[in-house]
Amino acid sequence: MRPRSSQRSPSVYAQQCTFSHNSARSTQYTAAAGIATYVGENLYVTSGRETPGLIGSAIQDWYSEKSGYNFMTGSCSGVCGHYIHAVISSEGKPNGLILNLFKCELLSPNADIFQLFDSSIPTSTTPNFEILGAPIGSPEFCGDYIEAKRKQACSLLHLLPQLCDPQVSILLLRHCASFCKLSHLSRSIPPWDSSLRQFMIFDEDVLHCLEECAAFELTHSATKQVQLPLRHGGLGLTSVSSHSSSAYISSLSNAIDVTSAPNSFHHLNEAIALYNMKIDSADAVTIQSVTSSPPQQHHLSGKIEDNSFQNLLINSTVCTRARLRAVSATNATAWLRAIPSIHNDLALEPQEVQVLLKWGLSLHLTVNVPFCSSALDPDCHHALTCRSGACLFPQLEKGPGLGFFRPADVLVPNWSLSNPAAFDLKVIHPLNTDLILEASLASGISAEFGEIGKHTKNDQMCGKLGWTCIPL
Repeated sequence: MRPRSSQRSPSVYAQQCTFSHNSARSTQYTAAAGIATYVGENLYVTSGRETPGLIGSAIQDWYSEKSGYNFMTGSCSGVCGHYIHAVISSEGKPNGLILNLFKCELLSPNADIFQLFDSSIPTSTTPNFEILGAPIGSPEFCGDYIEAKRKQACSLLHLLPQLCDPQVSILLLRHCASFCKLSHLSRSIPPWDSSLRQFMIFDEDVLHCLEECAAFELTHSATKQVQLPLRHGGLGLTSVSSHSSSAYISSLSNAIDVTSAPNSFHHLNEAIALYNMKIDSADAVTIQSVTSSPPQQHHLSGKIEDNSFQNLLINSTVCTRARLRAVSATNATAWLRAIPSIHNDLALEPQEVQVLLKWGLSLHLTVNVPFCSSALDPDCHHALTCRSGACLFPQLEKGPGLGFFRPADVLVPNWSLSNPAAFDLKVIHPLNTDLILEASLASGISAEFGEIGKHTKNDQMCGKLGWTCIPL
């Protein structure tokens, strides 16, 4: 920063032909400008006649001091002050480096560098500060910062159960009060023990909020399931601690070119090692792969989610695997994404939400079942134990001119896509003894089984009538 009236004093001093700094330069400038500040001074001496390139040569010599300046520590091996002044004066303003002292703070482990700047700027030799909503500094400082943000986020978690509407509360919890609250910090802070500890506490806070909203207690396996995405039959309450490594890898590799010195970014290497522990070995990443082709966070997190789902299946019984396959089938969790609108008949009663969640998470239910007057079994697998055939009794289908049975529930005579359409609704449970093994191996098996059964039963009669059988 060159003072406006600084040129007269150097011009007078240069006439003395003394190649040393003017010790009175700051005092002289203060007297002339009326502003108390430190004034820097760049000196250059040469012999011979003045040439047009003299000023450029001086600046180039000052600029060559860059090789001795360490940007990481703010220290200098040799002389670097001319380089610093030359860059700020000649290159700073064109590149937008215009200092606003009211927003500045100098941080450097080397206190000597502070004398190069305005004395009114606050200084610190402790590299702990906040910028753009993220802490920069020691692991302890970052951990304390996350803790403060976590406590702020918990104020919303404490309010959600008070809504007394679990459908609305869980929708807000997933989209507004869980992973999104700390996602920025997980992308900007290395997965140190101090940060992971706070992330894990926040995960527990989110799970406790869910338990209060839905009025049940999660088991170990249910806890793993609710942290899965909806496509895997979870509730989308993504764990910050589990995905912090993928968030940091993606953020750093996309923001900074580390190809020139990948081994110097030890935090990135630590994050990669932590990430590879959470995924299948075939999907492991390396420092070379993430630097040559920086990955997106959703891609990395998707691998963690897929591996978590597979581990949940492997460690489950056949019945539980069939249930997990059922709730992870296409559109099986659509009700969790629906806006609970009364006008569109999409709002559920609190007890309905609780029963749906308990069945999907295999939590104990004590609801009495119609027809057989018995309670659901402890794992909500009543369809496997009910002596009345899972309590699903078909209604007798009778229609005029069709005899005792009719082959559909709804007839659409003017079906634009084909012949008159006969829509027949089929209700089938994936957890029955005829399908349990197949249903545990793939999603949608029970629906396919039901569709085949309807076609087998109704296609011949519908064909005689010129109808198209469409099972639902």
